[in-house]
Amino acid sequence: SISERQTARFSFQLADLVREDLQYYFPRLVAHDVKITLIEALDHVLSMMDKQISDYTERHFRRENIEVLMNTFVKAVKQREVVIQFKGSNDLHSIPCAIVVWATGIKARALTNRIRETIGLN
Repeated sequence: SISERQTARFSFQLADLVREDLQYYFPRLVAHDVKITLIEALDHVLSMMDKQISDYTERHFRRENIEVLMNTFVKAVKQREVVIQFKGSNDLHSIPCAIVVWATGIKARALTNRIRETIGLN
């Protein structure tokens, strides 16, 4: 979906900003306090794209030091934390934060899912 691609692109651009610009001007801040985490409810990113593209993107996230939490649900966003829950668990975990960028997708229509199954994309 467009929102998934935009989320991936934004994550890469943010990592580039941190590495190329903030690292130069604020090296101690970046070394100790900056972390980019992408929280994904599904078991892979870019779920509407080809699996090879998804795998490539996940590898690129790792190279850019972007942590990706798969099968993870956002339960709450608070002033200084994001509360998450891993799929299959009732436990809630807290991720400290200063800035949260929220991008959410929409569920595909049933017709879209049937077409994907018919052409072998599921």
